[in-house]
Amino acid sequence: LMAFAVAADYTRVAVLKIGDREDDHQLTLNGTTFVYHTASHRAVPNGATLCAEVDRMHARYFLELLNRLSSTQTPTGPLIDQGVTVWTNQVGSGNHSFQNVPWILAGSANGFLKTGTFIQASYQTNRMLNTLLQAAGVQADNFGDTSLSRGVVPELLA
Repeated sequence: LMAFAVAADYTRVAVLKIGDREDDHQLTLNGTTFVYHTASHRAVPNGATLCAEVDRMHARYFLELLNRLSSTQTPTGPLIDQGVTVWTNQVGSGNHSFQNVPWILAGSANGFLKTGTFIQASYQTNRMLNTLLQAAGVQADNFGDTSLSRGVVPELLA
């Protein structure tokens, strides 16, 4: 539905949020019932393994979305390259820190972003948000938490 809405120019932004901020949803995987947030703090047996399985499940959902965006053609090429599709979460290192928050970006935002790049960029949350805003045409370099660095992630710019 998200890919269709964007392809039909009904909207230019779609957000799919799985879980709440602290994700206290109860899940059952391979016969084990657990609360994701508790498992993320490793407060249940095999917490890391359970969280990794949830990550794999979410990766499959993300791949399906990317496949739909890639297979939808526009007059200027695949829909996936007309924008940027992002998979992230708030689980970095430690107790809800901004350190090592994972970001996966797919699409070049009409050539604004490099593709096929891996970047190790700790403490870049504000810069990532500013980069995504600029990719969408918003001139921003100071969005986000005032305690974190400003600007963009230059390694992502085409």
